[in-house]
Amino acid sequence: MYPLYKKIELLGTKEPVGTGWLPPNPDLRDYSSEHKAIKEMAKKLGVTGKALSMPATVDLRTWCSPIENQKNLGSCSAHAGMGIVEYFERGRSESI
Repeated sequence: MYPLYKKIELLGTKEPVGTGWLPPNPDLRDYSSEHKAIKEMAKKLGVTGKALSMPATVDLRTWCSPIENQKNLGSCSAHAGMGIVEYFERGRSESI
């Protein structure tokens, strides 16, 4: 695993340059079950069948509350917070 920050110096002068930020490693959750790396890992772990056959998309609207108009109130954060509470109250948490 690589550190997120690395000291980078100019050759000869040893002056630090740039921010030293390095991108994070790829996350295996970014790959589908059809990806070669995932197939190999699943085979090693003995994971087969339904565990590997997840759908490409899922419609979560069944568990979401209807869209609400905040008008001039500026309550988008409150609406988002209550939306996630209502999502879990509607029973989605039981199937996660």
